[in-house]
Amino acid sequence: FHHSPLRAMFLLQTCCCSEDNQNPDIVGVDKALIGQAFDDAAIDEFANTDTFIITVDKTTGNLGLEVDSLDQQVCWVKQIYVDGLIAAWNEKNHERLAVKPADRILQVNGRPGNPEVLVKAMTTQDGILELTIGRPLVQDVEVNKNGSSLGFKLNVCSGAFGLLIKESSHTAGVFKSLGVLEKLQANDRIVKIDGESLPPDELLQAMQAKEDFTMTVCRHQTV
Repeated sequence: FHHSPLRAMFLLQTCCCSEDNQNPDIVGVDKALIGQAFDDAAIDEFANTDTFIITVDKTTGNLGLEVDSLDQQVCWVKQIYVDGLIAAWNEKNHERLAVKPADRILQVNGRPGNPEVLVKAMTTQDGILELTIGRPLVQDVEVNKNGSSLGFKLNVCSGAFGLLIKESSHTAGVFKSLGVLEKLQANDRIVKIDGESLPPDELLQAMQAKEDFTMTVCRHQTV
């Protein structure tokens, strides 16, 4: 989907990409405001938990937040910038209430919506913003290809958060220890290979080059 230009003081970037794998749209960015980005590998023991609410005042600065809406269902948090309001919230609150890459934005000021609706609310509403944040399910999955296909189709989009699984048909014996995920499904994200967080194209190259590896998969439940 497409967004109207955003006011750069809010510094909210969106990443979306069509299925032809063109570069994502990044809108409303003043590069002078970005600063140093946090490492997007900061998925930790607070994953697989519930939701929480944060409150920020947009009159005091920019959000400093980059989101990914590649699947058009989940508003994924891709990156948090050190000079924004989200980073300031994280510094002042317990780590259990810190916004992290792979979280999702569920509601803005109590109103749910698809990613386009949520992005519009975050960029057009002034004053106090109350964001409802959801943690992902996260599972390390051991893979032994043994010459077999992995059995899923991927959307590889430069600038996206990990690799988006578009379709999945379980291949017996290839995946070990699926754990909380039970099986891989459409809209899951592969975000690390052997513990390393890489750009989408490099994640794909690592998967193609190795027979045995561990991939970290994130999932947000959708209705």
